[in-house]
Amino acid sequence: MEGDVFERFLHHLRVERGLSPHTVVAYRRDLDQFRGFLEEEQLSLEDVTVQDLQAWVFALHEQGYARSTLQRRVSAVRRFFHYLVVEGVLSANPAALLEPMKMPKRLPEVLREEEIQRVLDGWVPETPVEIRNKALVEVLYGSGMRVSELVGLRIRDVDLREGIARVFGKGRKERIVPLSPKAQEALRQYLEVRMHLHPKTDHIFVSRTGRPLTRQRVWEILREVFRSLGDREGVYPHLLRHSFATHLLSRGADLRVIQELLGHARLATTQVYTHLSLDQVKQAFHRAHPREKAEE
Repeated sequence: MEGDVFERFLHHLRVERGLSPHTVVAYRRDLDQFRGFLEEEQLSLEDVTVQDLQAWVFALHEQGYARSTLQRRVSAVRRFFHYLVVEGVLSANPAALLEPMKMPKRLPEVLREEEIQRVLDGWVPETPVEIRNKALVEVLYGSGMRVSELVGLRIRDVDLREGIARVFGKGRKERIVPLSPKAQEALRQYLEVRMHLHPKTDHIFVSRTGRPLTRQRVWEILREVFRSLGDREGVYPHLLRHSFATHLLSRGADLRVIQELLGHARLATTQVYTHLSLDQVKQAFHRAHPREKAEE
C-alpha cells in the first residue's frame, strides 16, 4: 500500500506537475532514503509525527550530509505529505510543522562583460559545428534561458523576424523571451548550415549525428569554447544565465523585467542579483554625492 502511494506521488510529479525526468529521479532518491528510515523505525505513514521527522533530519545531519542535501530532502518529504493530505490518504500533515532548513544565500559567480565580449567578438567560426557552437553561446547569453530550455528549442519556437523565442521552463511553463541582435544573427547563420549536420529532428541544436544536443554536451561545448578562446576554465550554462541577468541589472534594467525574462516565479529568487551590482552602486554614489569631493 505505502509503496503504491510513493509511486503514485512520483507519477503525479511526472505527469500532472510536468516535472522533468531528472527532477523526478531526485525525488525518488530522496524518498527512498526516507522510506528506509520509516522501515528501520517500524513506522507507517499514518504513525509519523513531526518529532519523528525531526529525528530523521537529525540522523541525516549526524551522517554528515551537506546542508543543501538536507534542504532538498526536507522539501521532498514536505511535498510528499502535502500530496497525501490532498489525496485523502492522511487527514493531517505532520510535515506542516517541520521547518525548512535555512540556507545561507550564496551569490552566483558571473563572467565579466569584457570576458564574454572578447570570446564572442573574436570568434570567426568556419565549420557547421563551430557555427552551431557560436549560435549556442550567443543564445544562452543573449536570452538568459536555461540549458534545458535551449536543448528543447524547436524550429517552430523561434521567430527571427520578431527576434523572439518561445521556451518551456520548469513545470512546462511557457514564456516568450527576446533574443539579442547578435543571437539572432548567429542563429540565422547556423540555420543556413544546419542541414549539413543531417538533422533527424526539428530541435534547433543538433549533434554531428543529427540528434538533439544533450545538456551534458552543451556543458562540454562551453568548457571547450571558453578554455580555447578565453583562457577561462569551468564555464557552464548557468554561469551565462547569471551573467546575463547581472549585466542587464548593472545597465539599468528593471528587476521585474529580469524576473520575467528568467522565468522566476518569485521576485525573491531574482533579487540575489541586486547584491552582485553593489560595486556599480558604490561607484555611482562616489561619483554623484555632493560631499564626495574634498575641498581644494
